[in-house]
Amino acid sequence: MTHDLYQSVGEIKSGLNLLLEAEARNEEKRRRLYERVEVVERQNERLLDQQEAMKTRLEKAEVMVDEYKRIKQMGRGWMLGAAMFGGGVTLAVSDWITAAIKAIGR
Repeated sequence: MTHDLYQSVGEIKSGLNLLLEAEARNEEKRRRLYERVEVVERQNERLLDQQEAMKTRLEKAEVMVDEYKRIKQMGRGWMLGAAMFGGGVTLAVSDWITAAIKAIGR
C-alpha cells in the first residue's frame, strides 16, 4: 500500500511539474503577445495622427480647389461676355460699313 501511495504521489508530482512547465511556457507566450499588441497599438496611434494631419491638409486643399473653380467659372463668364460684346461690336461695325458702302455707291 505504501508503495502504491508513493507511486501515486510521484505521478501527481510529475503531473504538477508538467503543468508548471506548461504554465511557464504559456506565460512567456502571453508576454510576447502583449508586446506585439503594444507595438500594434503604437503603430495605430501613429497612423491616426498621420490621418489627422492629412485630413487637415486635405481640408485646406479643398478650399483652394473650390476657390480655383470659382475663379475659373468667373473667367469663363467674363470670356463669354467679352465674346458676346465683340460679336455685337462686329455686327454694328459691319452694318455701318455696309451702310457706308451703299451710301457711297449711290
